[in-house]
Amino acid sequence: MFNEADYQKNREEFRCCAVRHDVSNLPETIHWEGAKTVGVIVSYRKEKGKVSNELCHRYYISSALLTAEELARSAREHWQIENGLHGV
Repeated sequence: MFNEADYQKNREEFRCCAVRHDVSNLPETIHWEGAKTVGVIVSYRKEKGKVSNELCHRYYISSALLTAEELARSAREHWQIENGLHGV
């Protein structure tokens, strides 16, 4: 499990990432040939001192064998690219 916090522009975001490598007993894996990592990132935000009422759950499947920290970093890098493209 990996936890991190991010502080930007009067907003705090907290994330927790967990991964599983033994995916053989998950029934869905028959559709995920080559899957080696299944993970979830749970996050919530705090803006201007107010905590959001909702938790955000994002699920990931990867053919790479990733630690929780590596999955969290990869997901964060992906969102930075997306935000950079849409924020212009």
